[in-house]
Amino acid sequence: MNRAAHIPNDIDVERFKPDAGKRFAVRAELGVQESDLLIGLPAWFDLMKDHVNFLTALRRLMDQGKNASCVLVVAGTGQENSMLGELLEARGLQN
Repeated sequence: MNRAAHIPNDIDVERFKPDAGKRFAVRAELGVQESDLLIGLPAWFDLMKDHVNFLTALRRLMDQGKNASCVLVVAGTGQENSMLGELLEARGLQN
């Protein structure tokens, strides 16, 4: 019995392609201006995914005067995650 399976680590570029209408709608829903950076991190909260460096880089962008926001996507990145909350708070990124 084969207990292994290969799960490709790629993105279907036909399914996930730029859509100007959705881009505008998401930015409006999040209150992000068209000229602001909006960065998404589609990764579960795990040391291997390195949210620490991602959030540190975001803080650096903001310290350089960039208007930047991020969206953390995937289970485990919500308000119930106290460790993530502490990382955000330590960098002044609670909002």
